[in-house]
Amino acid sequence: MKSKTLTAILDKEFNTEMAAEYFNFSYLQDKLAELKARGVKPYTYKEFIKTIKQSKFYPLFSSLCNNIQMEYIYKSITHGIFHNERVALLSLFLAEKLNLAEIDAKIAIYAALYHDIGRVDDSVDDLHGTRSAKLVNKLNLPLDDESMKILKIAMTYHSLADSKFYENLNSFGTDRERTIMAFKIIKDADGLGRVRIGGGHLNLKYLRTTEALKLVPAAFQLEYNYKKITA
Repeated sequence: MKSKTLTAILDKEFNTEMAAEYFNFSYLQDKLAELKARGVKPYTYKEFIKTIKQSKFYPLFSSLCNNIQMEYIYKSITHGIFHNERVALLSLFLAEKLNLAEIDAKIAIYAALYHDIGRVDDSVDDLHGTRSAKLVNKLNLPLDDESMKILKIAMTYHSLADSKFYENLNSFGTDRERTIMAFKIIKDADGLGRVRIGGGHLNLKYLRTTEALKLVPAAFQLEYNYKKITA
């Protein structure tokens, strides 16, 4: 079941102005300056929430969040359910803006919700994605064989260097474009989630899509609002 925090973010459209001292707020100012230098106009937080609520994938998102299998979710402030929900929100937004088919939006949301189930601690762990992909078999997700394979590939490689993914891309035996898109979305959405450990940990050069770059300030605001609700 989705958390009360996610309900507050969406159903009650919770919003509050971000405090200047939040997460070394100068980091966000630096990111905004970098986006401006690149000619990227970011989305506002209101645009972010509005797009999610009006998305054709919103009913799907709500259903998957309401039926999340909590027994598999890693118990952690850093990599637990709140992180997964935020990554899922960012993934839904990207799926909408990138015009994905519904099955691929489902893969993106599932990847977001379950990408860290293989974690054993909160440390840097390149192989937790591999363990997550193995554990996802136990969830009996309603996906066709190819979509399940794409999901597992995205989960496996979300914690590895991009070069590893592209080195093996031709050997996967899945639709190339669908697989690349699933990979990019979980990497970008999870990458945007790095604002939770301090904005300085978010390096814009590692975001793979322009849509993800436009989400940088919204990611800061989303993290702040989660903090305010759960404080």
